[in-house]
Formats: sequence, structure tokens, C-alpha cells
Amino acid sequence: MPELSDGLALARPGGERMLLSKSAAMDTWNHELLVLQPPARPRVTGSAFHAGCGFIAGFTLDPSGRHALVAVDYRAGMYQGDPPEPMCPGAPPYALYRIDLAPPPGAATPNPAGYSQYPDLGLPHRSVWEGDRPIGPLAW
Repeated sequence: MPELSDGLALARPGGERMLLSKSAAMDTWNHELLVLQPPARPRVTGSAFHAGCGFIAGFTLDPSGRHALVAVDYRAGMYQGDPPEPMCPGAPPYALYRIDLAPPPGAATPNPAGYSQYPDLGLPHRSVWEGDRPIGPLAW
């Protein structure tokens, strides 16, 4: 399992779990959010959200820690200088997703958007906004 040395982590209230953004070095696509159990050496529980061919531009938690908002940039391109067009066929240039981090039993919805070496937690998520302009900093 690779080292978790990049990304931004937000602790859920109560401190029992954290949400970590992860990407490989130099990747502008294939980003994901991981759920961690944070004792002294955090253990990855699984993937909470996968952006597929998009770039996670930002994310935040609601005050209760039950939901996350995730801003995805599908125009990022894989390499410097790529044309500013969505990389995913049919994807909007920019999107905002809401993820339920504490779903009721039986509400799992697999996220087939991309490849992850971690198990998909099947957390329900839905698009809450799509548009032609990027989303700035997020706050809930």
C-alpha cells in the first residue's frame, strides 16, 4: 500500500474518521477521497469518492461531518497545455457533488468513475451543480 503523503485531510467531528484527498505525484486526474481511521498510523478504510478523469478542486465537510461537498474540474487535462475541454465524454466542465458519509444500511451505490487500489465504500453521492465556471473555495 503506498504512503499517504499528499493531499488535504479533514477530521470528522468526534475524531474517529478523517477524509483525505489523494492523488499521485504530478497527476491532474484520477483523484479520490479516502476515509481513514486515524490512530497513530492511519489505516485506509476505503474510497469515499472517485473523480475518474476529473481533478478534485476542493472539498469540505458539513458541521456534523455527515456530508461532504466535492468540487470537480473536468477541464484540467492530463498534461500542461492540454486543451480546456472536458476529458470525460459527456462530462460538464465543472461539477459539485454531495456525498453522504453516514448512509443508512443498504444505501450503498458503487462509484465506477475510476480506478482505485482501495475498496469502494459505495457512499451515496449525487451531482448538485454543473456549470461552465470553476468553483472557488468551498465552505459549508
